[in-house]
Amino acid sequence: DPMVNEWQNRSLSGTNYPYLMTDVLYIKVREDHECFLKAAILRSG
Repeated sequence: DPMVNEWQNRSLSGTNYPYLMTDVLYIKVREDHECFLKAAILRSG
């Protein structure tokens, strides 16, 4: 497909692209004598 090839081969120099990296860390938390897995969301960007 010519449009796909044009997009894949475009120049990226001189252009800044914003980014946001996201990950999740699951940690065990004890509440009322029970253990639960809770998600801690980590973001950088």
